[in-house]
Amino acid sequence: GYRYAIGTSAGGTNTASWTTIGNVLTITRNALALSAGTTYYFSIKSINGNNLVSNTATNSNGQYVVAIDTSDITPPANIGVVRDGTGADVDFVQATTLTTQLSANWDAAYDAESGIARYWYAIGTQTSGAGASNTLAWTDNGQSTSLTATGLTLVQNVTYYISVKAENNVGLQSAIATTSNGQVVLPPSPPDTSSPVISGIAAQSITATGAMVVWTTDEGATTLVEYGRTSSYGTQTIEDAAYTTSHSAALTGLIENSEYHYRVISRDASGNETTSSDYTFTTAAPAQPVSETIHAYPNPCRISAANPAKFRIANMTGGEVAVYAVSGRLIRKLTGTGEEINWDGTNAAGERVGRGIYIYKIISNNGDSVTGKLALK
Repeated sequence: GYRYAIGTSAGGTNTASWTTIGNVLTITRNALALSAGTTYYFSIKSINGNNLVSNTATNSNGQYVVAIDTSDITPPANIGVVRDGTGADVDFVQATTLTTQLSANWDAAYDAESGIARYWYAIGTQTSGAGASNTLAWTDNGQSTSLTATGLTLVQNVTYYISVKAENNVGLQSAIATTSNGQVVLPPSPPDTSSPVISGIAAQSITATGAMVVWTTDEGATTLVEYGRTSSYGTQTIEDAAYTTSHSAALTGLIENSEYHYRVISRDASGNETTSSDYTFTTAAPAQPVSETIHAYPNPCRISAANPAKFRIANMTGGEVAVYAVSGRLIRKLTGTGEEINWDGTNAAGERVGRGIYIYKIISNNGDSVTGKLALK
């Protein structure tokens, strides 16, 4: 079953305490002492077959109590603007084989004396007069500030206008109906029979066990790659169903130092699909461990910030490296706390050193030391 409570705040129980009801989905509570100008909220909890009650209540968005002034002689204010469509104002609707439906929305009207009881709307091919309701006569829309009228007989290339007026609780209506700026019913678009055009296919970020395949399409389309050791493929990525023009898919679990075949597949929103021709790439060879007898590598080295020279001693856990010119002049002293210490090829002043032979001396934290030569090219 369910439990409900009523309060003047979401989750409150000051109007009606928690009350258990059966397995029903509606409740009308009578004999309440409600105050005009106050909003009341229902809170609902569910109860399972073991009589366990849900921890969190779900609250309604509130019901406002209006004191109706029967002496009200003032009509409600005119509605500010009527927007065609279900959100921001639209200028047209695309006709399908069934041209039977129009939508509109507007801001709530206001009546200080007796409140708004309902809204009325009409649809026509003119903005005023009898033509304002020649498609659909004035219709009660309740207190909703949006509508979707169905069962209409609309004509292509004709503009339809939706007029709305408010009525208060003593039956007075807005002095003037507010009319939308119209939406024209356009002929249906021709079906899309063109498949996406694929370009820029490439395999990037290739490692020993993975790669990234990228490509572009001339329209929004899905993303899928088939791949394998032969042109029969046998493996594919999980299709990304988002319609985009820039595509990328990661290939994982590959075998090192092996050739792979792949092709890409993209499908547009109309179901038109394009499959590329076959492409290949080769995964990288596995990285070889550095021998304990090598203390500076790569050597010779074309040094850069992305490709530094590295100094190491077996079992080193930090230490320092001094780099000298062959003349014996100290170029740079480096320190580090790991298994290797990097040098970006600059001197103590941060200036790039030239090509040539340099002497290094490594002293690890455990006291081991080694001296050698490093060639920069």
